[in-house]
Amino acid sequence: MFEVRQGPAESTEAMARAARASKPSGPDVVSGRTSGRDSPTVVERWRLPEVEGPVVGLSDARRRQELEALAALKAQQQAETRGYEAGLARAQAEMHPRIAALDERVRRLDEVLGLLARGGTYCLSTPDREYQALAEALGFERVTDGRHAVYGRHHVCEHYELDLTEMGFAGWADALLRPGGAVSEGAQPDAGP
Repeated sequence: MFEVRQGPAESTEAMARAARASKPSGPDVVSGRTSGRDSPTVVERWRLPEVEGPVVGLSDARRRQELEALAALKAQQQAETRGYEAGLARAQAEMHPRIAALDERVRRLDEVLGLLARGGTYCLSTPDREYQALAEALGFERVTDGRHAVYGRHHVCEHYELDLTEMGFAGWADALLRPGGAVSEGAQPDAGP
């Protein structure tokens, strides 16, 4: 226990200083006003033990604030999820036509390569400059006698031929893959094992 003595105000202040310095586990003694006589008024305050864990009995306002904060966080997470899902759906909707177009091109290329794998001579006639450049890159030779303007003078069709009878498909493909990539006229067929 802590002992309280009555005396002049100076001794009460000294007791309060001593109590603060010693930090006893009992009550804190704080001096108040003196009552008409030189006796101090002593107030005792007991410390509560430290408690771990959640505080029980929060005020309704604080509890309501916490619930509102949790609800706002949950709403934000749901909005972000919806935004992510909407963006993903939009990206998929944009990609499906592109993928379908690429699948169609791959199918056509597969058909053309399957046709070229048979060997023989192939002819191509086109007014499109991109197809003309592609034909030349693939080793087709331009035949000047085959030019025509069936689609009008601004759409002149160039005629190209590819002769795979001597070099075969494998020789043609190897020539395309060599550095430089162009198929030369003097390309030799594979000698084989």
